[in-house]
Amino acid sequence: MLVLPAGKSGHIEAGVAYGLGKKCYAIGEFDATDSLYNIFEEIFNNESELEDFLKQYKS
Repeated sequence: MLVLPAGKSGHIEAGVAYGLGKKCYAIGEFDATDSLYNIFEEIFNNESELEDFLKQYKS
């Protein structure tokens, strides 16, 4: 989970996780023109969207 805005080190860590085959998610505002964000399974605009997503997996 990358919380945006994030610095270079956060983006590097997300890239490493993606390279290791981990599912990557982000939350916050981002620059839609940056192709880096294609690595994320989903990008949430706010905490409410993330909460709704997580409720799907509540047992």
